[in-house]
Amino acid sequence: MACCLRCPGKSTIRLTLTYSAPDGTVGSWQTEEFRPSGRPNSAFEMDEDSDARSLRYLSYKKNLPPLKIEKTKSKPHRSKGLMKAIGLQKKQRPVDSRDASMRENMHAPPHLNQERANPKYPLSDGQSIISNNVITEPCTNKRSKPEMASESQIGLRNNQFQVTITVIEARQLMGTNMDPVVEIKVGDECRFTSQKSSTNCPYYNEVFVYDFNIPRNVFLDKMVTLTVLHSKNMLRSGTLVGRFKMDVRTVYEAPDHQFHQRWAILTDGKTASCKGYLKLDISVLAKGDMLRSIKPADSDKEDDIENNLLLPHGITERVMARYYFRVFYAEGLPKMSSDTVGKIKSVIKGEKNDLIDPYVEISFAGQKRRTSTEKTYEAQWNEMLQFTELFPALCQRVQIQVRNDGMQDSVIATHFLDMTKVSNQGDKGYLPTFGPTYINLYGSPRGYSVTGEHGELNDGIGEGVAFRGRLVVACHIELIDEAAGEDITMEDSDDEAEPRPIQSLSENSLGRVEEFFLFTTFLEASMIDKKATDKPISFEVSIGNYGNVVDGKNAPSKSERQRDADDDHDDADTKRH
Repeated sequence: MACCLRCPGKSTIRLTLTYSAPDGTVGSWQTEEFRPSGRPNSAFEMDEDSDARSLRYLSYKKNLPPLKIEKTKSKPHRSKGLMKAIGLQKKQRPVDSRDASMRENMHAPPHLNQERANPKYPLSDGQSIISNNVITEPCTNKRSKPEMASESQIGLRNNQFQVTITVIEARQLMGTNMDPVVEIKVGDECRFTSQKSSTNCPYYNEVFVYDFNIPRNVFLDKMVTLTVLHSKNMLRSGTLVGRFKMDVRTVYEAPDHQFHQRWAILTDGKTASCKGYLKLDISVLAKGDMLRSIKPADSDKEDDIENNLLLPHGITERVMARYYFRVFYAEGLPKMSSDTVGKIKSVIKGEKNDLIDPYVEISFAGQKRRTSTEKTYEAQWNEMLQFTELFPALCQRVQIQVRNDGMQDSVIATHFLDMTKVSNQGDKGYLPTFGPTYINLYGSPRGYSVTGEHGELNDGIGEGVAFRGRLVVACHIELIDEAAGEDITMEDSDDEAEPRPIQSLSENSLGRVEEFFLFTTFLEASMIDKKATDKPISFEVSIGNYGNVVDGKNAPSKSERQRDADDDHDDADTKRH
């Protein structure tokens, strides 16, 4: 603020007042008069005798014109209520007690200011309370940059999500003498609607809200399952009418993160024939998302079920299909137990085995399948896992985990296969097809740790920091032609179906093995942690396990070729006898 005082001698006194809040915040001027009330003829004058150069109030005794400070009228804010309702109205800075006391001291007489000053630093003659509270710390005009979280950090951080499902009604349920009830399951949380008596077209209009505080990727892979049961009675409890399922990611990637007034087709998992329709609203919101309000439909208007089905865009119907996943072998797996445990096992079993018991578990559309367990770092499975699901499935990602079947079942590494990236639904499209090819596995550092530090990296949460082996897999799909009489067998619908053996790959099926040379030059390094400077520092560059000396490739106790030779020798001995 700047003001001018004009004296009769044509001299001009120009004053500039600058205020810095003690807490460093920046606010707006108060709406009242700048001058304190009760002093209409007062002005400011610089005290030249004081070293603090403080400002004091002096009564105006000369014939000087009074100081005029004009007030500007602010326009009323008309949209205050709307901005406050949507949370965009700028909140006023709360009044700090230090600011209030300072303003009180500014309006108080000088002798009161002396008493309210800091007792550790008594005021000298001619020094005001303002100069005693001046901030002496160095200031800078550089604005601090906000910390931007990377995508991997966002995946590791817990976020708040909310799933809202409104079960409105059901139509054309298959069955007689039923008291239908709907089971709503999101992840592992399960709830039920009320039970309606003796009807095939029940009306519910019940709302269910699920709150989650988990990492984003884990939340989006959860399954939403809606199951219609005959009743909750003891005699017919759990009798299935139909089921509908999809992942949370499908809802979150929909327009406005929701499906409104859609009809879900219920199936029994054995055929693609419709067992009824379930009308629902479903929305998935993260913290900060806005849900767009939709005008309610006219109750007098008849519902058009066929044009409001909950299906992918451009799809009119779905068919049953068999999803085949072939698991061949793995290479370069890390140790999953300590050397002490390995010595104990070798004493008990009488032979030395590798410190790992790997198997592969595949999860898709709420179903899980697993291979047999091997006992080596270079596991050879040559097995096929089969899933039976509608195509196209409302589940985008397949989770492939390599696990260790030891005393404590643990995850070695996790890989996600996006079905939309290995298929095309266009005019010249093709069914999901993948491999056989290598999948590189990444996760926590390869060194074995009892505490399982950074175990979330092995679960696929965040980006892995170390190579933990590679796996050879393949995937393809076969559609089931129900019109031709092809039916689904009990083996297809069994969740505990055993893996089927398949033929192993030929030696050069994945390409010819060639040698490459990697050369790297380290010029200098800086900003190294002081804790690591006590010992010699070295750097290592590796591709997979090639060049990895620190925790490199674990040599199996008995190679695959040696085991095959032993098996052939045993077979030959058996034929002789």
